[in-house]
Amino acid sequence: MTKMLAAVAYKGEGKFRIEQVDIPQIGDEDVLVKVKASSITRGGLTVWKRGDWPLNISPTILGSQMAGVITEVGKEVRSFKEGDRVTVHSALTCRDCEYCRADLESLCPSFANMGHSVKSKQGMYLYEQYHNGGLAEYVKAPAWTLHHLPDEIPFDIGAKIGTVAVAYRAIKCAETKPGRILIVTAATGGTGAAAIKCAPLFGLSRAIAISRARKNLEKVKALEPDLVEIVPTDELPQGWEQNGLLTEKIRSVNGGRGPDGMVDFMPAGADVTLQSLFALRDGGKAVLEGGNPSNLTIPYLRIMHRGLQIRGYLSFSKQDETELIELVKMGRLDVGRLITHRFSLEEANEAMEIVEGRVGNPWWVIVSS
Repeated sequence: MTKMLAAVAYKGEGKFRIEQVDIPQIGDEDVLVKVKASSITRGGLTVWKRGDWPLNISPTILGSQMAGVITEVGKEVRSFKEGDRVTVHSALTCRDCEYCRADLESLCPSFANMGHSVKSKQGMYLYEQYHNGGLAEYVKAPAWTLHHLPDEIPFDIGAKIGTVAVAYRAIKCAETKPGRILIVTAATGGTGAAAIKCAPLFGLSRAIAISRARKNLEKVKALEPDLVEIVPTDELPQGWEQNGLLTEKIRSVNGGRGPDGMVDFMPAGADVTLQSLFALRDGGKAVLEGGNPSNLTIPYLRIMHRGLQIRGYLSFSKQDETELIELVKMGRLDVGRLITHRFSLEEANEAMEIVEGRVGNPWWVIVSS
């Protein structure tokens, strides 16, 4: 067998081509994985459809989140063998710079993501070899990107460990401590919901979940009902964007006190992000992780006088995934309820429509091959 089925993304096109392509040929340090589960995410679709792929390769196979079974190993691979269950850490890095050594691999100058994108020309030497992702029957990956996937963890959960890791890393960066209170913006998205599930791991006493609609927020609250307070922005008075009313509401549901930290997953717009930031207590820390292209206008003196801290972070690290795999295996973290939709590889375009149209408030959309 030399061919496989794949959902292929072509530059300038709005739908995947479901077609037969060559099965990847692996190198000495690579493995070939039979993909059992992958995922379609808004971030991957945005990179493809916004039409500015100056560095990216077209055609390509998206899907930066994937898990499966090894069917072939390169002759230099020692830590894995045929038949091993694995999940693929999609980040491609030099593995030796100051950032990689400090567990900050997304800041590596060579950083790229299999099945997603590349940050700069410095990463093209890796991205050219491994740009294809998991929306296919097979994927080639360097062995150093793999995690062993315990039998206790289904493939669909294994494929989404990366999404959980984004939320987990953001909460880490907020430096919250047991008993503290955390704001989660865009809480009804897949990463926001994952942050709600991760919150108990950090001993938080409350998570204030912010999104537009009460109906969707109630669904989030049901994930951790004793922990979550909800703030639907649709229910704020008209003109809340100009009058700081979201800031007031956040503090009111917290007894008038400013929360300690914030993880921001807003994909667009500045109002929720800024008003949530200003709701924090003095010295509070905000972590921006939403991929938001909006410009933020921030009053210098307000930040200075209140000692507010703002940190950006991209992605997560392999170590984050290692920790989460163990937590899931031990039963300390159950994220199965975050899977809302399942599709076959042949149905990749239907899956994409669910993600892009937010039909049924999707959290995790799994594609199985």
